[in-house]
Amino acid sequence: MIIDELRKRGKRIFLDLKLHDIPSVVAESIKPFERGDAEILTIHITGGEKMLRESIHVAREKGINLAGVTLLTSLSRLDVQRLFAYPCELERVVESMITVAVECGLDFVVLSGQEVKKIGLNFKGKIGFIVPAVRLEGEEVQDQERVISPQEAKVLGVNYIVVGRPITHSTDPVRALQMYQKALE
Repeated sequence: MIIDELRKRGKRIFLDLKLHDIPSVVAESIKPFERGDAEILTIHITGGEKMLRESIHVAREKGINLAGVTLLTSLSRLDVQRLFAYPCELERVVESMITVAVECGLDFVVLSGQEVKKIGLNFKGKIGFIVPAVRLEGEEVQDQERVISPQEAKVLGVNYIVVGRPITHSTDPVRALQMYQKALE
């Protein structure tokens, strides 16, 4: 299994599974992982408080940190308003989700750098931040709506950034990774 190979190489593992289902199904989905299989696993906060609490209970037994996904960074303000059938503000929705995540005891939340800029200070020290949709200056954003640069993420003090396609789809992934590492120095 790929996880075993990565562990042999001393790599830390972040499983971005974005689990989202009824409470018992999500909790059962975490059970097969053994201590050390993954450092962090993602679940959707919109699964609700009961799902979060049951998942946290199982994750703690397994020694896995959980990160709650707020709103996908591919969603625009209009997308969120259409989904919730209400003229809501992205930041208010994310803030509410983070509040639930903190109350339930999640270790991290996954949110865009835009929301970290606007509401992050309200939660600093209460929960960790994982920021996807990180792009270098001038890099194509693809289907992402709310992006941030690695330099901005560093200034904001986020715990982890997530960079996918700019590295994995690059013709020279090692060079692409090095560019991101240099941007974070």
